[in-house]
Amino acid sequence: MAPLILVLQMAKVASMSWYEAVCRACPGAQVYHLNLINPRLVSEIRALWAQTGPSQTVRNLALVRRGDGLPDPEFEGALHRARAGNQPIKIVSAIRDPIDRSISALFFWADFFGHRRLRLSHRDDPTVDSLLAYFVDSWRSALDGLTVADTFDQCLQWEFVRYRDWFEREITEVFSIGLEGIEFDFGECCLRARSGATELVCTRFEDLGGGLATRAVLNSVAATIGAPIEELPRVNATDNRRARDLYRAFRQQVKLPQDVIEAVYSPPILAKFYRSDEIQRMRRRWSAPRRTPAQAVA
Repeated sequence: MAPLILVLQMAKVASMSWYEAVCRACPGAQVYHLNLINPRLVSEIRALWAQTGPSQTVRNLALVRRGDGLPDPEFEGALHRARAGNQPIKIVSAIRDPIDRSISALFFWADFFGHRRLRLSHRDDPTVDSLLAYFVDSWRSALDGLTVADTFDQCLQWEFVRYRDWFEREITEVFSIGLEGIEFDFGECCLRARSGATELVCTRFEDLGGGLATRAVLNSVAATIGAPIEELPRVNATDNRRARDLYRAFRQQVKLPQDVIEAVYSPPILAKFYRSDEIQRMRRRWSAPRRTPAQAVA
């Protein structure tokens, strides 16, 4: 039986790049790209996309309903056979600074799926200020767990905060791989874990900027899948699309209030993958300046 390799990653952590790299390295393997695998979550997201009426605010709904990144019958059959035969399953996963990832998610959803009413896509000529306001409001709603009617906003806000429980829901619940007693290896730039015949390697998006860290990441994934990876191709990068000028201007101006920053970076999952000084740098990068008492009164 050909090896089963799952590129199981949250959206906007270079998952398509990893999928292409693994496919090239292992041409005889069964390689699947997945953003969701937990049956409960898959059912919930499919039900959300099936909604009709004015609350269905995704413009290009056909693209969403195509189900890219969701399990299909072919994958489910391959996974069942591998488990029944106790065959090795390799999982390549990743994590990313939550706010950095949410910026990419906003632009991806705006560009590819679109909002029926709001001007979020570069084709609709939005202002940076309007996008920034929508971004902050979306983070607040996501963190507060507020229920919104519009399906576009529901999907995007869920995507924003998915980092908080993605490992538990997608890895632990499905494959019985937990994080207790397992630490991130900063030398190899990865976290390794396994349960029975299932082996996981989880890397960080931030280590893909080039140099020794990138080589360590590639080597760590290569060791897991059993084949060398020479490079990670750039696929679907936001700064390669027509929205790149708006995207760059937006990134330069993003600053979030302190209460949002605290809520974003407090979940313990981040401390599993980042040192405290790295998390502090993330906080400073996206933090709005604190207002003085005089400014608050004014």
